[in-house]
Amino acid sequence: MSWEPGRVRVHEMINAREVEQVTPDLAIAHRMLEDAGRHLATASQAKVAGDLSGAISWPTTPCARARPACLGRKGYGQPAEAGT
Repeated sequence: MSWEPGRVRVHEMINAREVEQVTPDLAIAHRMLEDAGRHLATASQAKVAGDLSGAISWPTTPCARARPACLGRKGYGQPAEAGT
């Protein structure tokens, strides 16, 4: 994975203390992305079932998990004081 497309934004997040340097943990990043995938599958099932509200709301969690999972792979994490 290359950081070139997002390098400037990552440094902005570090400077704004939105993320901090952490020990990379590929297992945690992998679990977060698997969980995100399950949420997307649930959204797809909701759409098929005609639950458009559910189809729209279920992808919110995977999107929220993708950022920390990808950043975590590279050794960046959300500071504890910033919350979840």
